[in-house]
Amino acid sequence: MTTPSFHLPHFTSKLLLLLLTIFVMTGKTQGEPCEALTDVNGETCTLNDLTDEALMTACTNINLEMDAVLAAEAEESGLEPKETYTHEDYVKGAALCLQIEEDLARMLEEDPDALLKMEREMMQNNPEVMLSTITEVFQSDPKLIDDLIEELKRDGEEIYEQLLNELGEGETFHDRPELVAGLVVHMLIQQGAGLHDLMDMSGEFDGDE
Repeated sequence: MTTPSFHLPHFTSKLLLLLLTIFVMTGKTQGEPCEALTDVNGETCTLNDLTDEALMTACTNINLEMDAVLAAEAEESGLEPKETYTHEDYVKGAALCLQIEEDLARMLEEDPDALLKMEREMMQNNPEVMLSTITEVFQSDPKLIDDLIEELKRDGEEIYEQLLNELGEGETFHDRPELVAGLVVHMLIQQGAGLHDLMDMSGEFDGDE
């Protein structure tokens, strides 16, 4: 007795082949998401698989902006920064930020005071950068401005009056965070300190210029 042969309909065979091809090409099964940096494993999920929004978190996680990182990398390579970026650019930027994060972690492990030393050196050699950084901090958390102004009213009235005179009509210190930031930079430079020392210096205001 012979076993009867069985042939799938032609369209059914094509459908199964298509499904098999999709499965092989994706290399993923359900339950293996590829939506965030934590999903990247180098095999079934790579940086290239992520959306631009997910890639940007590689930089924002370490308080950097993707566009700024890509612009700096372009300038370092002697190229003009682009006005718009492609997905490939974002993949490159994310890789750069992940490398920076890894390097910082290794640096801190080898020398816990490394960042503080770099910060103090930058404070002395490039106060404009620190002024910009502190201004951004005040802009993101205006309550810090209020706390500092209250300290000035109590312990540094002369400096407070000087800052007050710098305000335009109808302006508040929230409108001019760079004024308060400038005072902080001046104070830290005088003390030979960095931002990490700022909290320990609360109330140490004087009228020296």
